[in-house]
Amino acid sequence: MEPWLLFLQAILLKVCICFRCKDHSTSSMD
Repeated sequence: MEPWLLFLQAILLKVCICFRCKDHSTSSMD
């Protein structure tokens, strides 16, 4: 696997976690 692809995958993973955290906090507020 390409190094930059691995780097991109790590970023996407962080973004997914961030979105999940946002959804969770939004649900808690609602």
